Amino acid sequence: MKKLIALLLICTMAVGFAACAKTTEQTPVEEEIVTEPEAPVEEEAPEEETPAEEAPVEGETPAEEEESVEDGEDPIVTDLLEKISTLVDGVNDEMMVENMEIPADQYPYYLFIEYADGYHAVTSAPMIGSIAHSVCLLQLPEDADVEAVAQEIENNMDPRKWICVEAEATAVKTSGQYVLMVMSTQDAVDAIVANFDAMFAA
Repeated sequence: MKKLIALLLICTMAVGFAACAKTTEQTPVEEEIVTEPEAPVEEEAPEEETPAEEAPVEGETPAEEEESVEDGEDPIVTDLLEKISTLVDGVNDEMMVENMEIPADQYPYYLFIEYADGYHAVTSAPMIGSIAHSVCLLQLPEDADVEAVAQEIENNMDPRKWICVEAEATAVKTSGQYVLMVMSTQDAVDAIVANFDAMFAA
């Protein structure tokens, strides 16, 4: 009896294996087609449009043709600097002087008057402050009272403005719209006044 049961079990197992073998037939695996990714196509950048040159507006001067004027350049001051250079030419050549425009806030120091609209002035002064020498040339506007301004300068002039030294001689001269003020040695004052008279002689 036991042998019969064992035989039945073996048969059952054999049938089960056979059934499993039929249901687990291998189906062919489809080969995956691997395609290499295409390289991205570079899009050509659109060409930058260069702006067309604008035609110059009638009556306007092209920028490159415009004459540039240097900042701070004043034709009146340039002329005054040339004049004062001529006035002091040959006077005290051994002295190192600087010819420059007088700033508005420095009028009381150099010319002993306050600045007013339309005034232009230059000075020729030593580079060393302890030398008693000062030459100033002032150009006034056409409506100014030249004699009154010259008188104010003469009344306020201080030949001891350097404190430790004093100018030997002084002079104030006018011609047209110009006022000359000199403080220096007697020889220097005489020479500069003579140059002034020669320059503006009619």
